[in-house]
Amino acid sequence: MAVSALESDFIGRKDELDQLKAVFRAAAGGKGSTVLIAGEAGIGNTRLLAHWQRWLLEQNARVGAGDCLDYAQAPYAPFVDALRALLATDPAALEHALAARSILSERIPELGGSRDARRGQVSKRQLFDAFAEAMRIMAERAPVVIGIEDLHWADQDSLDLILHLSKSTARERFVVAVTYRDETPEDGPLAAVLARLLRRANTVSVRLAPLEAIHVRTLMQRALRTHPSLDRPALARRLELAEGNPFYAEELLRHAIEGGGPDVPLTLRAVILERLRALRGDQRLVLAHAAVIGRDFEPSLLAAALSYDVDDVVKALRVARDARLIVEVPAQPVSYRFRHALVQQVLRRELLVPEMQAIHAKVARALEARAAASGSRAMELAHHYWEAHDLEKTRQYAELAGDAASNALAHAQAAMHYERAAEAGAALPRDERSRLYEKLAFSLLEAGMVERSLRAFALALDCLKDARDAERTGNLHLGMSRAERLFGDRTAALRHADAALALTASLTRSLVRYRAFVFKATLAANVGDLPVLLANLEEAQAFSGEPDLGRLSRVHALRAQASSIQGRFDDAKREIDTAIELSRESADGVTLSVNYNDAAIIHDEAGDLATALAMCERAIQAAQERLLTHAQAVACVNRGLYHLLLGDLSAARRSVESSIAA
Repeated sequence: MAVSALESDFIGRKDELDQLKAVFRAAAGGKGSTVLIAGEAGIGNTRLLAHWQRWLLEQNARVGAGDCLDYAQAPYAPFVDALRALLATDPAALEHALAARSILSERIPELGGSRDARRGQVSKRQLFDAFAEAMRIMAERAPVVIGIEDLHWADQDSLDLILHLSKSTARERFVVAVTYRDETPEDGPLAAVLARLLRRANTVSVRLAPLEAIHVRTLMQRALRTHPSLDRPALARRLELAEGNPFYAEELLRHAIEGGGPDVPLTLRAVILERLRALRGDQRLVLAHAAVIGRDFEPSLLAAALSYDVDDVVKALRVARDARLIVEVPAQPVSYRFRHALVQQVLRRELLVPEMQAIHAKVARALEARAAASGSRAMELAHHYWEAHDLEKTRQYAELAGDAASNALAHAQAAMHYERAAEAGAALPRDERSRLYEKLAFSLLEAGMVERSLRAFALALDCLKDARDAERTGNLHLGMSRAERLFGDRTAALRHADAALALTASLTRSLVRYRAFVFKATLAANVGDLPVLLANLEEAQAFSGEPDLGRLSRVHALRAQASSIQGRFDDAKREIDTAIELSRESADGVTLSVNYNDAAIIHDEAGDLATALAMCERAIQAAQERLLTHAQAVACVNRGLYHLLLGDLSAARRSVESSIAA
């Protein structure tokens, strides 16, 4: 069956390909960009990206690729895959990037580094900066292009990472190119991200329109040259149904070449269903189960879900592969992928809802039997049990999936899983529901969804209203105080902090109580309220428990600020030195950099600009070692101010430029 020529056709996209080539040439000169390749399903996004990537390799560029999946994707998976592909061509590229390697090795273990040392110390911003730093370093030897496909299926955390990387591309030799379907809902998360990207000067939009009639005729003429027995007028009528969509045209041509009858349906769905008739009933059942598993699937899992022999499943998959419905992915373990997402979707739509739920349940049980529920498997199990409407299993695995996402700093994805767990656990005892709402609330807060976090905190508190767990209830109020502060309601923030203190009044060793006093002291310091600042510091100092060194360090820093406000600079210097030493001891990079910045301000107010400048340099160094770009930017601004006050205008300008670059 001579239909392979259709696979290599690349027609009607010269202008778009030339545009992408120009993007690369600009990146090679240090002006990178973010490229948005958009079009309807089947329009040729993937093929355009693939042809460009082949050309890029001919230019000796470094190319990495990753795919977004429509189910159970591990946080940042497409970027991890792309970076792995880049590292495969140059394993030593990040040899000297110790901070980036340490942070990224949580997701790419082969980079090395101690997982225990990193746990709980890496912020989402540091993770994002580590990705950007890795890209920048790899682009020093040759321009880098990463291609991320199917962005419409990306998780919120991956979308956030694209926004972050986009800011870095403008001044670097790397390009982030993404493909997505342009039928994205206008009120969805992707639409909001696209709107922000399109406002940036270094974003390039490539929108694929349907092929022009002349290009569709070229496709037909090529098919007629290899298959002269085809009816030209009938073929032309069939290709009109494609309406310029390359995938539609290709499928219609293949259908004609394979001897499809005159009763060709008027939609692509019908074309796909027609081609599925090449499969026997049992083979089609195998493919339907595969469609429920996802775009990518392993034959061993498919066999387990069907209770079939793997050999029998592989035979069915071979028929589907020969029918060009799926492709084999060369990997270990071997896996398969639907050649087009539309094929998978058509198969799914053929199933009745009860059939779909039953298959999801079988897939989930097969997954559960063959692998421990850790990491991405927990996410897959949560997805399939959710679709199977198994509430108990959904609650169990959605919570595990949320925990895994939270540990990976993918807070938005964690919130999605916790929300499902809470919904599935509606019949749980109030205390258990409160625990799920608590996890949801803190994930939403860390993800920046402050208003939703306030509602989740309120639900968690409501479930605990008859409980006597003062520490836990106080912690929820303290979480609400943080959220209210971010929401801009200082009065409400203070009210919840006071509630936390009232609940823990008899708990002299309560960490929640200690943190509440520190929080109130910070609020007072922000507005220069010295009496309230001192009063809360005194309460915090009376704490008889053992606070973590990071928070204890900030207490000393707040005391230093209070002494500085009072003009007691010797006391202020002693306190800030203690704060710095404690933050060093705790290996808390964020607090260390902030404390050095505070030290610079204290020495400035004491009239010692030279020492203030030295403190800024240490703050910058501490921030750079841990990829803390916000702290670095603040320190660079302060350093620029001190250079200006000392009369060094050139150094001041360089510091401000460094702040902008950070």
